[in-house]
Amino acid sequence: MKRSQKILDLLLALCSVPSVSPDGKTEGAVVELLRQRLAEEPYFKNRPDNLRLLDLENDRLGRKALWALVEAEKKTDATVLLMGHIDVVAPEPLGDLERLAFDPQAYTEALKGQLLPADARDDLDSGQWLFGRGTADMKSGVAVEATLIAEAAADPSRLPCNVALLAVPDEETNSLGMTGSLPYLIRLQKEGMRLLACIDAEPTIATGEREQARIYLGSIGKINPFFLCLGRRAHIGEYYDGLSGALIGSHLNTLLDGNADLTDRLDGVIYPGYASIWQRDLRPDYGATLADRQALLYSRLTVDSLPSKLMRELQEVALEAQRRALDQVKASAEAFSRHRPRPVTPDLGSPRVMTYEELKGRVRQAGIDVEAVVDAVVSRLPDEADPRLIALESASALLDASGEKGPLVVVGFLFPYYPHRINGGSSEGDRRMLAVAEAVAEAARKRFGRELALRPVFEGVSDLSYCGFDGGKAELDLLAVNVPGWGRLYELPTDTLTSLDIPILNLGPLGKDAHKSTERIYLPYLLEELPCLFETALSEAATFR
Repeated sequence: MKRSQKILDLLLALCSVPSVSPDGKTEGAVVELLRQRLAEEPYFKNRPDNLRLLDLENDRLGRKALWALVEAEKKTDATVLLMGHIDVVAPEPLGDLERLAFDPQAYTEALKGQLLPADARDDLDSGQWLFGRGTADMKSGVAVEATLIAEAAADPSRLPCNVALLAVPDEETNSLGMTGSLPYLIRLQKEGMRLLACIDAEPTIATGEREQARIYLGSIGKINPFFLCLGRRAHIGEYYDGLSGALIGSHLNTLLDGNADLTDRLDGVIYPGYASIWQRDLRPDYGATLADRQALLYSRLTVDSLPSKLMRELQEVALEAQRRALDQVKASAEAFSRHRPRPVTPDLGSPRVMTYEELKGRVRQAGIDVEAVVDAVVSRLPDEADPRLIALESASALLDASGEKGPLVVVGFLFPYYPHRINGGSSEGDRRMLAVAEAVAEAARKRFGRELALRPVFEGVSDLSYCGFDGGKAELDLLAVNVPGWGRLYELPTDTLTSLDIPILNLGPLGKDAHKSTERIYLPYLLEELPCLFETALSEAATFR
């Protein structure tokens, strides 16, 4: 069977398993499918330790990652790691088509009778794109990597160095697949394995640029700041005796959401900053009182900023939002008073900001066990509740226990955290990956007449974030003490992360509309060109042994 047909067959098989994260059963099923396919190779039958399922640390769903290692015929400790995730996001509500979302061929055919955007219609009519959930993000990349691993297993004599595959679940939620596998990578390094590179196969997501595939030298970071806004309770009929936490939150949104001045820049390129993810009233029931407590969650992409810098930024913005809210209430009270026989004179205090770490300190000073408060929240909320909501409720319960009064904003971070990984060209590994990328681009130009753009960072966040950390351990320590539920709801292996420094590259297929109903992959590049370019990347990386 031709290589292209093997890749397509494996892609269709992987997509047929609806591994929507987080789901221990279906994510486990697709990992097992991949293991069974590779286990058919005589190489792995003779070396069962080279093909194994890895237990993931701190995963309550008991999921596993797949590890497959093919050793070069000439003994070496130099290894190139191929990596990808096998989970997907849920398909959009599609009516009768939703049941076909995990059958790409049937789904592609069914779309012919649907009203589609012009770009998607053109791609569909071309016959060169395959539609369906997971086709682009990112089972196609995993299919290419696994096929190359199988070929290497069939003939290890042609390998310039060892090659391994790490296929992980959960990237779409908390990246527990990758972070839970890090201790295994550390152990392999201590045992002598030298990881020359980690090459991910996340797709280029084209935006109107047909066939413009790219190579990414780094991966963007993402951090999730939260604000817990505490106003003052009052009956709605006595509005000016209180302060709405929702009003503080509204000013936070106007200050943060999409603010182009609060962003990171790299090589003259600006990246999106704060994006509102959640805004929630944490009161348990309806009542004729002001919404005195509001929780807000944002995502912030990074290529430069570390937790300490962002914490300072959050504190400054939280103070300004409170000042604006108090000024608005004061101005409203003055206008209101002009129509009343007796003026209202709000006396609401001054803005204050507290980090989550400081909040825990106040609770301990009051003689209250912080962990007991958190445990009580976790035990009363259903298991299926989003862990981020549990974390916010825990912070709110600690705020109650502290006895603090508003106006006050507590700032901290929720999960997951993706550190940025930037190729600055200063290390041997950075220079090696730049050389690899340039060799791949040259191969694409000479063999296929394709121009591959080199980009500094993959902008969709990826598990490459966990191949090292561009800041010191103090940054991760600051993060840890300001995450509600750290160690119970979420945890990064901080010691492991700071001890890793695996050079990274992202070389993936060309897709469009990831996470949308028109998600699709460009087949000519996936099936014919990309596998050859992966071989070039492997050969070039091996020259740096």
